[in-house]
Amino acid sequence: MKKIFTLIAVMMLSFIPAVAGDIFIITFNGANAETKNGETVDAGTFFSWNSAKHNFNSKFTGASWGGIDFTTGLKMEGATKISFKSTAEATITIVRSNYNANKTIKFDENELSGDVAGSGNCSIYTMEKVAAGDHAVTRGSGETGLFAIKVEYTGETKTQLASPEITVDASNGQVTIGTVANAKEIRYTIDGAAPTAEVGEVYRAPFTAEDGVVVKAVAIGEGSYINSDIVSKQVLIDGTVPVAPIIKSQNGTVAITCATAASTIEYSTDGTSYNAYTRAFTLTANGKVYARAMRGEKTSEIAEQEVSIQEQPNDVTTKIIAIPDDTNDNSFDVDGYTMTITGNAEKNYTLGNAKITINDEEMNAAKLSNGAQNTLKLPDGMKAVRLTLISYINAASVGGSISGWSEVNGVNYDVKP
Repeated sequence: MKKIFTLIAVMMLSFIPAVAGDIFIITFNGANAETKNGETVDAGTFFSWNSAKHNFNSKFTGASWGGIDFTTGLKMEGATKISFKSTAEATITIVRSNYNANKTIKFDENELSGDVAGSGNCSIYTMEKVAAGDHAVTRGSGETGLFAIKVEYTGETKTQLASPEITVDASNGQVTIGTVANAKEIRYTIDGAAPTAEVGEVYRAPFTAEDGVVVKAVAIGEGSYINSDIVSKQVLIDGTVPVAPIIKSQNGTVAITCATAASTIEYSTDGTSYNAYTRAFTLTANGKVYARAMRGEKTSEIAEQEVSIQEQPNDVTTKIIAIPDDTNDNSFDVDGYTMTITGNAEKNYTLGNAKITINDEEMNAAKLSNGAQNTLKLPDGMKAVRLTLISYINAASVGGSISGWSEVNGVNYDVKP
């Protein structure tokens, strides 16, 4: 079996200035129509969202609100986040699907629960006097659905500050953050956290950071001004020599990493001819793998690792269990071998580029997500002595999403190519 993981792209888009009394509505219905004062607006003008699949699922349906009949709703998975920036104090209304009514939804990390006004299959949450600034709607205790979000401005219009400029002296790693007009202060972090009015150090003077550190900064507003968007920049010091890569292998499958930021990796199986490393690969016989990392004109020391595989006994045969082209079921049979997929899996096995070639034969991949389980039943009298599991990663996921198999028959193998 194979798995597909999609890179989750996070977008933060600035607000168009608004005045008190403006009403903005975003609906997640059908083709994801967005409305502003009843008229369609360009996607992303007011809200931005990231979801593993942008799954507007028909099971979140059957509700009406504000003159809108919802035929579908956004399936809020663990990665789904609806972000927006308000430029004035506002009343926020969230229209949530009551499918999985025991699950919850969050606004600005606060779980919404309790008695809410609603009709049909939806619940309505209304929050008044919500301060201007960044806001987000996310999933709470479990999978839920979202129909619409309305923002009605009730307070003074505020101006978003410009983002501070971060500059790095590549010769020594000195970081300078520029001033921003009308900002109360500039805050920054170097530990990956998002800086806020409460999080991060107040910038007072240039400082030195180590190679690879990501500096994040934000201008803090007060009065008629709200915080800027967060900006970030990675510190890359000229002349840094990458550390030697780390090579890990399991039964012939090899994964290589390098701790040095912005470095590239090459590998070789003969110590002479090197290839660009982009993802895990598998050797078919015992051997040695060599690897080196490069950044600019600098190259690391060469790492090497003996790689051994479990040889196939002479008295066994190999069987590849692949999803037939004409199958759209969660259970299928191939020559007496029965594969069953349960849990959070989609019946979507012919996914265009979701193919992989094994022994010169192109095969389908199964689209799985968290919670999916695979069970393989062997024909009577057969015993498996070795399983090879192959995960497919589409091009958009390379470098962004980790695919692999973590457990087989209750044993954790931690296979994460």
